[in-house]
Amino acid sequence: MLEVREQSRLPLPKLLRICKLSIAHRILRSAVTVFIIALAISFLTSILASGYLGRAARDAVLEETKELGAYSRFLAALQPFSDEAAVLAWLARVGDNPEQFGNLLRWTGWSEATARAHLASAAEYQTLLDFLGTLPTGERALLVGSSRGLQILGKLEAPSTREEFFAHLKSLKSVRLTIPPDRVARLLNGWTEFRGVLDVVRRGNLRSLQEIEKTFAPEGAAKALAREAREDRAGEFFKTLAQGGLGFNPSEAEAIARGAIFEERLQAAMMVARNPSVRSGWRAAFNEDYSPARVLVAAAESPRHLQWIIEQWKRDNPEGTAFNQEEFVSVSREFAQSRAAFAAEQELTGRYGREKGFDPRTLWLVAVSFLVCVVGIANAMLMSVLERFKEIATMKCLGARNATIGFLFIFESLAMGVLGGLVGIGIALIVAVIPPLIWNGNWLVKNFPFGDLAFTFGAGLLAGLILSGLAAIYPAGVASRMAPLEAMRVD
Repeated sequence: MLEVREQSRLPLPKLLRICKLSIAHRILRSAVTVFIIALAISFLTSILASGYLGRAARDAVLEETKELGAYSRFLAALQPFSDEAAVLAWLARVGDNPEQFGNLLRWTGWSEATARAHLASAAEYQTLLDFLGTLPTGERALLVGSSRGLQILGKLEAPSTREEFFAHLKSLKSVRLTIPPDRVARLLNGWTEFRGVLDVVRRGNLRSLQEIEKTFAPEGAAKALAREAREDRAGEFFKTLAQGGLGFNPSEAEAIARGAIFEERLQAAMMVARNPSVRSGWRAAFNEDYSPARVLVAAAESPRHLQWIIEQWKRDNPEGTAFNQEEFVSVSREFAQSRAAFAAEQELTGRYGREKGFDPRTLWLVAVSFLVCVVGIANAMLMSVLERFKEIATMKCLGARNATIGFLFIFESLAMGVLGGLVGIGIALIVAVIPPLIWNGNWLVKNFPFGDLAFTFGAGLLAGLILSGLAAIYPAGVASRMAPLEAMRVD
């Protein structure tokens, strides 16, 4: 009678030694598997790390350009609305800004509830216009013809035209409104009435600006701000401005005051850049097109250009206005930095947008990287199983249990997953982190996403571990269920 004894259990340390010897013995196959895992993990982590670093640099740049543009926004706020479209765009941007909302209440005398209702309608009108503005030319012409801007809303107010609009919109399968059609119909029905709302805001703004102009006559609000800021009394200036109906956020008011002082310094530097000898001799000296902005940037970056500018100023002003080289260089550097910041803002917002989070394209790439990782690991491990049938049969004949065989393959896969994850993280560190530090180091230093990168690299290592384990389940199952005699017959 044939006696079948229970298979023995190997202790864990011995199992681990067997796994280590197996990986070392099949070093080429193990290296290929590690390489596949490393590529997949480096792809995943580089996408995530690049996104985090890019958005961190973008956020830092947006914060800087917001402060740099505060004075320009202040000057724009001192000008009345040019037309109804400008009023509508302003109302759509007010949102939860308390200072702008307070200005609206002072201009119109509305209650808070009325003002918020009008703001909500303005946002919807602007959303509709933005939606139509982003459509391809052919589809846009089909929906609204040659109308532009607020003309579109006036045209669609007519019931017959509006019916044609919705009929064409329904026929365009690729075009979908973000506002429900019934709400759009109500908005269009009330457009004539809402134009009265825009007129109230516009007239209130104009009255407020006229009062402010009288208050700061004859020098004007901009020059008055510069004078008060130099004397460290900008706070009083903004209180007076708020009483006239034009309030600003206190933190923004500080940036505006700094901008006013810098504007005066910049105009003095521009006078040097517009010096007749500089203007006439720039191209001959450096073979570059002349512009005052180019002169200031060159003075900030090139000692040779700076020395030439100084010589031209001294030639034209031998006994005139003294040249403060230190002040000129300081202003030039600030001007060059501001231009670099605005250029970086344009580039980074074009690449990463202005919203937080990952765009659908990035998420799709991450999903593909997971799929590539699982398929690559599973394929490599399955090939390893097919090549080791006789080894598996021998181990089973010597008493190895099915669970032992499965454990060996899964552990080998996990070990290679950890190693591949570490290699992939190293590759991603070089590919995804170093270039942004070189290109956007100034802004990343201010807003470096240490936590996000730690999460990214930890997620990459964990992904390598989990995906390699999941991918090894099927190959390990095939190996553990293989009958010894059948495995021994495999060539």
